[in-house]
Amino acid sequence: MEHFIIGTAGHIDHGKTSLIKALTNMDCDTHPEEKKRGITINLGFAYLPLKDDKYLAFVDVPGHHRFISNMISGVSGIDFVMLIVAANDGVMPQTIEHLKICSLLGIKNGIVVINKKDMVDDDMLELCTEEVSELVKGTFLEDKPIFQVSSLRGDGIKELKEYLQDEDYDLILKEKQDFFRMYVDRVFNVSGFGAVATGTILADAIGTNDVIKLLPNDNEVRIRQIQRHGKTVDTAQQGSRVAINITGIKKRDIQLGDILTKTDLPKSSRIDVKLTLLEAIKDNAKRFDAILLIGTNKMSVQVKLLDKDFEGSKEKRVAQIYLKEDWYFVKGEHFILRNTSSDTTIGGGVVIDPLPLNHKKKSEKLVEALEKYAEDNLAYIEFKVNERIHLTSVDYFVNALQMKEEKVLVLIDQSESIRYLKSRQGVKFIFDKKQISRIKHILLQNLEKYHKNNPLNVTGVSKKKLALFAENSLNSSDAATNDEILGFVIEELEEEKQLSRIANNWKLPNQKTELSDVEKKQIKLVEALLLENGMSGFDIEKMAKEASYEGIEEKTFKHIIKFLGSQKKIIRHGDLSFYHVMVDRARKTVSKFLSENKGGITVSQFRDLIDGNRKVAIQLFEIFEGEKFLLRKGDERFLNPNFHKIIKH
Repeated sequence: MEHFIIGTAGHIDHGKTSLIKALTNMDCDTHPEEKKRGITINLGFAYLPLKDDKYLAFVDVPGHHRFISNMISGVSGIDFVMLIVAANDGVMPQTIEHLKICSLLGIKNGIVVINKKDMVDDDMLELCTEEVSELVKGTFLEDKPIFQVSSLRGDGIKELKEYLQDEDYDLILKEKQDFFRMYVDRVFNVSGFGAVATGTILADAIGTNDVIKLLPNDNEVRIRQIQRHGKTVDTAQQGSRVAINITGIKKRDIQLGDILTKTDLPKSSRIDVKLTLLEAIKDNAKRFDAILLIGTNKMSVQVKLLDKDFEGSKEKRVAQIYLKEDWYFVKGEHFILRNTSSDTTIGGGVVIDPLPLNHKKKSEKLVEALEKYAEDNLAYIEFKVNERIHLTSVDYFVNALQMKEEKVLVLIDQSESIRYLKSRQGVKFIFDKKQISRIKHILLQNLEKYHKNNPLNVTGVSKKKLALFAENSLNSSDAATNDEILGFVIEELEEEKQLSRIANNWKLPNQKTELSDVEKKQIKLVEALLLENGMSGFDIEKMAKEASYEGIEEKTFKHIIKFLGSQKKIIRHGDLSFYHVMVDRARKTVSKFLSENKGGITVSQFRDLIDGNRKVAIQLFEIFEGEKFLLRKGDERFLNPNFHKIIKH
């Protein structure tokens, strides 16, 4: 119970403020206008100390219909509500509206307190109790305790306080969230300290000297001091009511409804929501204007219902809400909708996508998907990854879900349809496996076309060329990311044996070539040039220039040389290349010389036999030694008697 917020709800003048004073000995009506008028205008705060430096914090919210937005501001941060009904009045309009608002804001826990029992007789008290029991049927307060008290005389206060102190609230606290976030509900100056903002910590924790952001200004500010329940503390946790003294900004630059946060929040001009509509708008059109209240902020919006068929009796809806000005939302946040006059609550719900696409076309499939991931974060991630055109960074979901990266990655690991890749820059990107399949298909399809149009290129293409083949499916705006994804795809295709790698090039395995008549003619011309070159090796660059004189482009010549090499017709050694026919002739020349002469053969002797130079002779000898045709002893080479056995083997 260390960080636990109890809120009041109920009609004006039903004794909410006096009840809190009876429980805590603290007066929540601190504003002069509140004292004068006898009603709560702004949010009031009080606390009840417990043992072990723990507290019950109370938020007193106004009941007057003109101050309903303040009521919503208070309720949005509470864990537990006390619905207060005056015994002499019974259930009143704001009683009903407050209960609906609490339900719409996702509050699950609370009790009913019938106040002013001293003002009625037993029969009237029993009648009021029956009326309240009927009201809460089907709500989160059904079957919860109903206390009968008098906050002025003190009747029943002891029992109520004991219940609040002894109840095991740890079982009903809101789920812990990962990043600090707080809506500002009050702001004021303290002489010598500067600006102070108050609110309820909705997530995680803060500490003295932490640097946080104020939105929408996007200013960085530093926490100088934190007060909780009137005491200065070094840290404060989720659920705490706090006053934060911040430096780096003036009071005039902080507004009611601003957000204090430690991390980036999704900012959008529209949101997808799961909506509950109340009786007041059952007959409304599929589009309607409204006032949206979230946290301590309110804004004008337009609501577009996405359901295929409008059913007047259907209260649970899926909708897209358009904002007049961009704002910051988190998946799972609750909100309230009021009519444009802001005098009637017409519905409320929960944000299911803070960064949706504009749903111009509505379909059952879309609605089903939205309904599914409203409660399922993994389904949400899968849907968004599949929906987005660009590759999605894990940070996208860290912000949208306000969830630590490691938790997002755990969810992704559980998926059968998506996976993530870590780039060299450390950024993690998520992609749909179908998306990778599409990239593979497009890459292989384009490579097949390339091979068909370039049959002489048997060594494949570079990674840069593959990137061009797949560029329309590599949709990240970041070139480094595209390179990472392409590398991943190539690696998978190699493992699947759909791509073969040759040095730094790739091609389709078992590539078949169908040469045109022109290409066949060009190959014959090149082979004729190589025959004319004799047994001397040739430099490819120099020979390419000679070929250009015969009408063969340099690029084509090099492709032909690689093509001939793939057929074992070109033997490369060192910086020279040899046509296979000439190598065979050189081998026969050596064999004949050694069979007709005693001893071995030297480089000089071989050079004279082939009418070449020393460099060519040495390189040919090295080729023959490599294939075990010749054996070297000192400066001489000899026939290897086992050469034919080696070849046969």
